[in-house]
Amino acid sequence: MRILGLGFSLPAGLLSAAGFASAYGEASGGWNVDDINVYGLPDSTITGIIGGVLMWLLAIFGVLGVIGFLVSGVMYLISFGDENMMKRAKNGMMYSIYGIIVGLMGLIVIRAAYSLLDGGAFF
Repeated sequence: MRILGLGFSLPAGLLSAAGFASAYGEASGGWNVDDINVYGLPDSTITGIIGGVLMWLLAIFGVLGVIGFLVSGVMYLISFGDENMMKRAKNGMMYSIYGIIVGLMGLIVIRAAYSLLDGGAFF
């Protein structure tokens, strides 16, 4: 069996014992250089990678908005009538809601731009 087309041969039994035969085809079929991702890089396109990164950033943004809203709610509950702390908590809630809205608008804009560039469905 040839490995990566380099002329280096290994017995089929050694490969099947190591678990390679099931993952990369049987020994009779041989390995194809295109079947193996040597460097562990994603098999996606640049737009797929950028889209994935943007979705992760939006998810983090949304989680931080929800956490900010919860912290502001706790601040409001423990203010015990202190007007200054209640005002800060209300402002924090308002800004957290604004952040969540901006994050959702970002998600819509990214999906719309991707669908325009890809020519596919919007959702």
